[in-house]
Amino acid sequence: MIKKYMKLIRRFVIISWQEIYIFKFELFMVLLHLLFNTSFVFLFWYSLLSNIEGLGGWEFSQLAMFSAVTLFGESLGGLFFGFRDLPSKIIMGELDKYLSRPINTLFAVLFESVSIVYFIQQFLVSLILIIIVAINAKMIIKVNNIIMSLIVMFMGVLIYNFIYGIITFMAFWFGRIEVFRGLILGLTESKQYPLDIFPSKMRMILTYVVPIAFVSYYPTVILLDKMSISLMFFLKLLAFCFITFILFITIWHLGIKRYESNGG
Repeated sequence: MIKKYMKLIRRFVIISWQEIYIFKFELFMVLLHLLFNTSFVFLFWYSLLSNIEGLGGWEFSQLAMFSAVTLFGESLGGLFFGFRDLPSKIIMGELDKYLSRPINTLFAVLFESVSIVYFIQQFLVSLILIIIVAINAKMIIKVNNIIMSLIVMFMGVLIYNFIYGIITFMAFWFGRIEVFRGLILGLTESKQYPLDIFPSKMRMILTYVVPIAFVSYYPTVILLDKMSISLMFFLKLLAFCFITFILFITIWHLGIKRYESNGG
């Protein structure tokens, strides 16, 4: 079974690569766009700190690391790109081709739409930036912090995308939900900023309602040794991940039962 799905993933990767490689200029522009956006974020932090005394105790090097870690988290989230177009597939009755295949429908929907090139670009650029920032700022990063940061980030990516999926699955009942989804998940733009610059209520929202803080903020402060993880923190995160996963799977199965070929 595992071998079968690994072959499918490899096939999806090859198809994704072939689709983008045909347009080499587009491939280059995607990378250029990524580098431009990242440079602009770094320039923003530098300009901001040049005009104010401090930002919640964050130095420029730490903010640069924060931005690099955030980009790394975004690259992992790219594996769930298939959720973006799922509402239109439900409405147009395009899930039939997935349901008729002898593979897991949700797996096929997700991985068929993954842009592997963009994922690799984000992953490598963010990883290189993390290394450059750490070396340039002479940061001493503990191996234990790296491991814990990755664990929290991975769980955060799962939690966020489980919630993203749950909202997306509402299309089985309500049809077009892109605007509603965009309204709710518009808060994710706050991932570009450290959590501790927000008011306490906003911190709660960004941690437990739209939990983007687990993708960017917490992995960074753990990596920089600005925060130590308690057992209770880890257990809460684990429970949060488990609950959202159960809801994710349950709502998916309920939605599939409502699906019709001429629309959800």
